Amino acid sequence: SSGINAEYGQTAKYQEGLKTVCREANAVFKAYREEDISFTHNQVTVIGDVVGSILAYDILCHSDEELDLSFDFLVDKFFSFGSPIGNLVLHRALQNKPVHPKKLVTQFYNLFYASSPGAVRIEPVLDGHFAAFPPVCVPRFNKYVIT
Repeated sequence: SSGINAEYGQTAKYQEGLKTVCREANAVFKAYREEDISFTHNQVTVIGDVVGSILAYDILCHSDEELDLSFDFLVDKFFSFGSPIGNLVLHRALQNKPVHPKKLVTQFYNLFYASSPGAVRIEPVLDGHFAAFPPVCVPRFNKYVIT
């Protein structure tokens, strides 16, 4: 699966899914803060796989009162694993739709296998200057090889 296609992202069912994910993430954040009183800041790391990263990215891009979408925390780091966000963002950019997160994300990491058919780079789509830089290969860690 290449994730969520651009047309599906405009349906009422998808919008309701965004609200549900946002509501649940905020509930988990609130419960964590109530449980751990030493947690005094609102900075959170968000990790998403193929579909989860698209949902989180959309919440960050479309945070507004109209859809009642907004995380109750600051996303300090956002990790996207094997996501087709680049394709989705390119499609939206060509339609002059929002592609940049409205809420501050300090660091965005887009991790994918070079051989993955659905996962692509997002950096050149967000800023054309990144097209001149090749993707960075993260070496595989083999200390604990399972045999």
